[in-house]
This record gives sequence, structure tokens and C-alpha cells, in this order.
Amino acid sequence: EASRTERVVDSHSFEVVFTLAIFANAVLIGVQTNLAALGMEEDHISLYLVNLFFTVLFTAELLTRLRIERRRFFWSSNNVYWNYLDLLVVLCSLLEAVLDL
Repeated sequence: EASRTERVVDSHSFEVVFTLAIFANAVLIGVQTNLAALGMEEDHISLYLVNLFFTVLFTAELLTRLRIERRRFFWSSNNVYWNYLDLLVVLCSLLEAVLDL
């Protein structure tokens, strides 16, 4: 029997929420890129905090899926290639957050 966490992570609603979060994060990246192109990339604390929010959100999602899938996450999941991509993106985001401190 699947745990409550597994049912939530496997739900359509969970996928929709994180798909919307990915799109919102893409918009944020676009705004940051536009500001940089216009030479207005000053220390925008609000952009930093929103970026940090997405980093924490995606890290929590990744850790939850790792906890549920365990070894399957890396070897036999239906989404194994997406899992590696998610891992790479989250690790890069964490590194960026640490370097921005």
C-alpha cells in the first residue's frame, strides 16, 4: 500500500503544481536575463528571494522523490533520465545559491 506522501507525489495535482512552478521559474530567469541585458542587474533582493524560494521548492520536491523511490530513482524509475536532469538542475541551483551569499 502506498503511503500518503507517495500518493501525493504520484498525483496529477502534484505534477500540475510543479509544472507551473517550472514555468514561473522560467519567467523569473527571463526577467533576470532582461535586467542583465539592460545593465540593470543590481542587487535585487526580491529577485534573489524568489530565486531562493524556487531553489528550496525544487530541492524539497527532489528529496521527497528520492525518499520515496530510493534506488529506483537512479536505476529503474520510469523517469530515470528526467531524474538525472532534475538532480543536475537542483545541484546547480544550490551551488548558485551558496555562491550568491
